Amino acid sequence: MTAPRRPSQHHLESSPEFRDAIGRLEHEAHEQERLAEEDARKKSSSRHFSTIVVGGSALIVVQLGILAYLMFGAKAAVLPQRNGAERPILPPRSCAAVANKTYWLIVRFAHDRGHLPSKLEDLLGRYTDSMPADPVTGRTLEYSTSGDRFTVTCPGAAKAPVT
Repeated sequence: MTAPRRPSQHHLESSPEFRDAIGRLEHEAHEQERLAEEDARKKSSSRHFSTIVVGGSALIVVQLGILAYLMFGAKAAVLPQRNGAERPILPPRSCAAVANKTYWLIVRFAHDRGHLPSKLEDLLGRYTDSMPADPVTGRTLEYSTSGDRFTVTCPGAAKAPVT
């Protein structure tokens, strides 16, 4: 008695069922490869975006910290002396020192209220107790605005304004 004959390898490869099965497997492999590439593209682009968002957020936090320090915690600018003492960069009884201080009062006013003061008198009360004046002449500082910019100068001074 002879064993039943198995179909030959050549016979299986040429059968329509075999070719259909191979075609389906090939199609599935291409589809899976396409989906994997699409997934990788999405992950890559979202990683770049999230990195930018995190980095930008960190920079904003640092800038806000610096701004808060400058507005509320910074000491007046000083120069160290040889003996360890400190002296202000601007002489405290100079018009330039008063103009500098007034500049920062105006900046704080604009930050608090969202607009510049229309005149220096608007600073009285909450920001200063007296009108900013030249300590030498006693005359009030000159103040002008143009849009979102402003200028504070010593009265009659030919010096560069603090803007």
